[in-house]
Amino acid sequence: MVAGMVSMTELRRRLTDPRIRRRLDSDPDMAESIETLATMAALKPIEGEYLLAWV
Repeated sequence: MVAGMVSMTELRRRLTDPRIRRRLDSDPDMAESIETLATMAALKPIEGEYLLAWV
């Protein structure tokens, strides 16, 4: 497994890109997480920008 980090701005861009979204929706492992990721991406920070990190 690879660790990483992405800004919420980039996550929003990727989730709204039709080509990327089709790939995510077609992957059974990712399809379960799409709704959660979309909810997270909709959050508006009070200050600065939120980052999504995984390990």
